[in-house]
Amino acid sequence: MERNTVIALVLIILIWILWPKWIRWTSPETQPVVPAALPADSSRGPSSIPDSIVRSASRPMVAASDTTRVRAAAHADSVPVRTCTIITDKYEAILSNEGAVLRKWSLKDYHTPYGAPVQLVAPGGHGISLSVGSEGKEIDLRAKVFVPDTVFQTASLTGKDSLAVGFTCTLPNGRRVFKRYVFYGDRYRVAFAAGSADSLVAERMVLSWDGAMPSTEGDFRREAGSMFVNAYVGGSLEKLQTLDKTETSSFTGQTDWVGVRNKYFLAAFAPTSTDRWDTRLFGSGVKDASLRYSWRIAPFDLTKNTVTGFLYLGPLDVDILTAEGHNLERAADLGWSVLRPISKLILWFFLSTYRFIPNYGWVIVVFSVFIKILLHPLTKKSYESTSKMQKLKPLMDEIREKYKNDQQRLNQEMIKLYKEHGFNPLGGCLPMLLQMPIIFAIYAVIGNNIEFRQAPFIWWITDLSIPDSAYTLPFHIPLYGSHVTILPILMAISMFFQQKLTVTDPKQQALVYMMPVIMLFVFNNLASGLVLYWFLFNIFSSAHQYWLMKKQNGGEAAPKTAPVPAKNVVRPRKH
Repeated sequence: MERNTVIALVLIILIWILWPKWIRWTSPETQPVVPAALPADSSRGPSSIPDSIVRSASRPMVAASDTTRVRAAAHADSVPVRTCTIITDKYEAILSNEGAVLRKWSLKDYHTPYGAPVQLVAPGGHGISLSVGSEGKEIDLRAKVFVPDTVFQTASLTGKDSLAVGFTCTLPNGRRVFKRYVFYGDRYRVAFAAGSADSLVAERMVLSWDGAMPSTEGDFRREAGSMFVNAYVGGSLEKLQTLDKTETSSFTGQTDWVGVRNKYFLAAFAPTSTDRWDTRLFGSGVKDASLRYSWRIAPFDLTKNTVTGFLYLGPLDVDILTAEGHNLERAADLGWSVLRPISKLILWFFLSTYRFIPNYGWVIVVFSVFIKILLHPLTKKSYESTSKMQKLKPLMDEIREKYKNDQQRLNQEMIKLYKEHGFNPLGGCLPMLLQMPIIFAIYAVIGNNIEFRQAPFIWWITDLSIPDSAYTLPFHIPLYGSHVTILPILMAISMFFQQKLTVTDPKQQALVYMMPVIMLFVFNNLASGLVLYWFLFNIFSSAHQYWLMKKQNGGEAAPKTAPVPAKNVVRPRKH
């Protein structure tokens, strides 16, 4: 979540909650008012690859089409640059023997807003390139032509099929290095190994990902805030993000994984070794124009001449990432650490309900009703607390007037009054305060979770993960943006009528008009799924408030008078 958005939401909600209380506590006049309530790894497949990849008994190896064997050449100069394509149930990948790197990775189940398959390797990028420390000098092998173990044009994998693809390169000093990949038909995971083919020679292996992940959502300015490079090192999630400068971060320790990501997708490498690793994160950007992130990882032990692990190139799906192990699920953005348990619970509720109601818009409707029912006891207490405060207000005004020059005595008499009548001045704030972590958790779940990407609801709401823009303005309004959205307008209207129902003190009328406008500006650029929840919560809160008021006042929507309590009244003593 962007820092400015978080700060704005926190300040607005705190003002919304505390301002009415402050007015009531400090106002010297007595107003007959209507009682008001606040609105409320086990991962499959091999975990490591030996120097020579062998077939897994549980996954039959697939023979590539148009396959011919190539005898390993003493020098790669005579080997032409060629590519091969691997097509699986999940993706289509292109490997080049120039650097033995990934040149393309297209996801079959995910598309851009323009209908093209999502690409995870940027044009001109080098997916998982290798550098070798040889004779005190690091040699970059991205431009070196590797000799493939097998030459083929296309291989298709389905289900439990797997395919091993290997490459060998001869260095100028005559030593040889290799890179090996194992692709699976039903997974985003690719087993990987790289190292020295001469087992008695120590060569430091350095793996890197060069080139940021491409933008996939059709709006670079909106997506830039969710693009960065991060790593899970020593049990801590490290992150590097930059929008308009060049930065580098370095870490040493046990590394579970390192990767680049955008809002919904991740390209990561997870080493199988628990040894210490040198990990570096790089980022550079031109504001509102381009971003470039990359990483490098190498064994801390300079004599270690083989690196094994696996690549993950796929969606930031919590269930899939958890199944792959290595703490990959920490790459999914579920909000601040303190909110992650709440976010996981909300996500579980959404996914479970979706099995029976296959539309996330209606799932949000069900969730809104569920939360309202769950908060009913607190909402009722909040209403009772607010009502009691209205009845005590004349006495509170008397105490303020009597001890206006003695703050200590004033506080003592106020506390005594509260105790006599069993009144908690903060009791009316509880439902709204409990809503705050829920709101922030929903923001993280709906705004960043792959399930809500391009998820439609009804009518004009075609994607719950982005604003429901209905019209684009020819100019930009500060804080508001350049697009007009429908749900935030409906939400602001619902908030206005809700506050008109609950706020009758003339001193708070400015709040009735001010807060809906402020919230309109804040919510105009948020995910429509979050705005839908807030709009529904306002509607349900208004109905709930009306019902409580009618029940409290014997069938009348509002009390005819605001009686002053006559029992156990504590009045200030006159001197």
